[in-house]
Amino acid sequence: MHPFTDTGLVVRTHDLGEADRIVTLLTERHGLVRAVARAVRRTRSRMGASLEPFAVVEAQIAPGRGNSGLATIRQAA
Repeated sequence: MHPFTDTGLVVRTHDLGEADRIVTLLTERHGLVRAVARAVRRTRSRMGASLEPFAVVEAQIAPGRGNSGLATIRQAA
């Protein structure tokens, strides 16, 4: 499946490793989406502030492979 862009509300975040974060988004067209945002916890990250809980974001999301259902956030603003 190809990457898609959708507007959504950040419902929940979980830290993953040193620099990554798992983000749960409630999107308009795709419903509840869980995705990994890579390197957002680094000090120079541009996406970090956008992906705080209860923020409304426009995100470009690449669906995950297989049955894991964990997508990847490529861009968020």
